[in-house]
Amino acid sequence: MPQVPFQEPVRSLLFLPYNNETEILEAYQNGVDECVVKPISPAIFLAKIIAWSRRSWAEPMTPRQTGQLRLDPSHRSAMAANKQEIKLTNLEFRVLHLLSSRPGYRLSCRGDHSKP
Repeated sequence: MPQVPFQEPVRSLLFLPYNNETEILEAYQNGVDECVVKPISPAIFLAKIIAWSRRSWAEPMTPRQTGQLRLDPSHRSAMAANKQEIKLTNLEFRVLHLLSSRPGYRLSCRGDHSKP
């Protein structure tokens, strides 16, 4: 069977004309990577784009087996031991992939990472 070349997940940026929490939450739950509410200054917009480009997805994601869970970046899904596919949002998949790529490390919201 021929190998299908790896394709990095497409990043998505959503511009919204006003700040509506319900719509923003729905966008994130449906896989949007970042929401920008207008109006936004050019300087802040540029800073967001630069920060966005530094995020962890700059490294290509590869399929990963962690315990009884297999992660498949091409379908943004996880496969459990019982062969049941678990569909994930972009954010859920990236977080799970990041955590599984650094076994033995403690990650915190503050950014102070340490090895046990």
